[in-house]
Amino acid sequence: MQHDKAIVESLDSEPESFSWRWRDVDARSIVVVLVLVYVLVLIRTAWVSDDAYITFRTIDNFVNGYGLRWNVAERVQSFTHPLWMFVMTFAYLITGDLYFTSIFLSIAISVAAVLILVYGLAQSDKSAILALTVLILSKAFTDYSTSGLENPLTHLLLVVFVLVYLRFEESRRSLLLLSLIAALGTLNRMDTLLLYLPALIFAAIRLRTWRTMRVIALGFVPFFLWEIFSFFYYGFFAPNTAYAKLGTGIPRSEMVLQGLAYLLNSISVDPLTMLTIAGAVTVAVIRKTKRHIPMLAGALLFLVYTVYIGGDFMSGRFLTGPLLIAAIVISTLKLPKSYIGILAPFAVVLVIGLSSPYCPIHSGAGYGCGDQNSAIVIWQANGMADERGHYYRTTGLMNWTRGLPTPHHPRIKLGEAWKTGDSGSVVVGWANGFAGFGAGAGIYIIDAWALCDPLLARLPAAKNRQWRIGHHERFIPAGYRETRETGQNCIVDSSLAAYYDKLALVTSGKLLSWNRIKTAVLLNLSQYDHLLPESSPPPMSISRQDVSTGVIQGSAWNGEGTTALDPAGAQIDLGEIVTDRKLEIALDHNDDYRLVFVRGATLIDSLIVPAANIGGGGMALHLIDVPDQASDQGYDAIRIFPSGGDDRYSVGHLLFGPADTTSNESPPESSP
Repeated sequence: MQHDKAIVESLDSEPESFSWRWRDVDARSIVVVLVLVYVLVLIRTAWVSDDAYITFRTIDNFVNGYGLRWNVAERVQSFTHPLWMFVMTFAYLITGDLYFTSIFLSIAISVAAVLILVYGLAQSDKSAILALTVLILSKAFTDYSTSGLENPLTHLLLVVFVLVYLRFEESRRSLLLLSLIAALGTLNRMDTLLLYLPALIFAAIRLRTWRTMRVIALGFVPFFLWEIFSFFYYGFFAPNTAYAKLGTGIPRSEMVLQGLAYLLNSISVDPLTMLTIAGAVTVAVIRKTKRHIPMLAGALLFLVYTVYIGGDFMSGRFLTGPLLIAAIVISTLKLPKSYIGILAPFAVVLVIGLSSPYCPIHSGAGYGCGDQNSAIVIWQANGMADERGHYYRTTGLMNWTRGLPTPHHPRIKLGEAWKTGDSGSVVVGWANGFAGFGAGAGIYIIDAWALCDPLLARLPAAKNRQWRIGHHERFIPAGYRETRETGQNCIVDSSLAAYYDKLALVTSGKLLSWNRIKTAVLLNLSQYDHLLPESSPPPMSISRQDVSTGVIQGSAWNGEGTTALDPAGAQIDLGEIVTDRKLEIALDHNDDYRLVFVRGATLIDSLIVPAANIGGGGMALHLIDVPDQASDQGYDAIRIFPSGGDDRYSVGHLLFGPADTTSNESPPESSP
């Protein structure tokens, strides 16, 4: 009887074992399917951003023998990701192409990161499925798994770091490996050090010896070597973009509010990303998993930093690292054994992810817009944008057409026009990724947003302009363009001219000069900062009567009825609340201008009026569609700011409704 009972028990247990074995097989199959879905989603969403082409211009110059320079006339670090830049340079030497190389290299690196997460980190197939589902449905993660920026390499280095960290053996060798990976991550983008730092410190403390500091320092040798090179070659330890974006003179309180808006923006357009981060932190705290808490502390530390600097104009870009850490934590947690415990988080992720307004699964070749009238809202009131949506029609892989240049964005053509036009060898521009690449090495571009210009990056941001995070326009100092054209210091402001002499010695002087090295040290110690202006000049004031006289298209830019503008621009006071939806404005034909619509002290909306470049020159008439937000709320002033041209700016008339003159209908261009 006992023998029969044992047989019965074994038979009863066999179906359960058999059943669970098949469930495990099914789960593994689902993991494989989801990995393939991720690859498919990456192909369907693959794109390249304008900012990536800032780095690509440097790479092209480097490969062609001009050095690691954006403008070949000076040494300026215009990129923030040295490691990614070198990886792309190596690939470019092999393929001779940047567009397809950046896309397929990014896809390969992104898939490698996901495979390590799934097969090297995940506690079970079920937890791997949950983590994979989160990453596939996260707009931020899929958008920046390509784009031409450094995010894919950041993701790969993060998962490798966590893999070593979770398997950490209390030895100097393991700590050295952790430090080396963290150093490569920091070399890939300096501020991502915050993602690695708490876990690295936790691992070091576990060894309980001060000698760990030497081990960590040894691991960070690659980063230290780059910093030595950066100071020797460029004259500074930080990239030029750090000075351009962080030294704006904008109050910290405004930047923090903008940073909080960045997180709120993510919640509104991509709620799954922030929800996953919050959920992973909550679960780790409740379960008190000691290994996970330092990892999540790095994610939270990076989020605090993101808020502190005001976030970014690219919606979601700075959230992919924290999200990946959260997904890794989810993949390494044991899921509850009950069906409800397993299915509940899947249901929440699927419902929130699939119902998101910009779910990557729904994305196709028609995603995004080519103009501001698209059904998909690209611009947010706080200056953040769905960057992939803005560029996908012209840079998305699904929109590639045989025979067309890649990418076929109109600003590539603008750069090519600079190269072949009559604007000379020096131009003033903004959004200079595509345009800069199209212009080639022979054109010197003064970057009005200061990302690639060493002098403008150290000037305060333009006062009273509607600043957009990451796009802090500077006034072009009087005589600066002539300085770049002639090679002689023509800057009118004597103090600024003296500062420029010091800066030019470092960026353009003889590399091995002792005087150059000494000057670079003093510049880094802010010894010449007293020569810089404390604030930008205010715009001039113009009454409505001053711009009420109509001018003829093609009339002289400084003729009767025109008002010359300095780089600080002007504010036209209308004297009443206006709700008109169309206006006609006369502007010098070969300049770009930004119009900002104001009510009281509130900056409502803005647009760019691109140069008309009419034959014969002179004034050009532009018929403008006022932004809906401005006409709906009403505006009592319009600010006009030069955004690029020949340093000779003027406005003629500003009339509501078309005037009785021959108009050059020129639709406004949205800023990228």
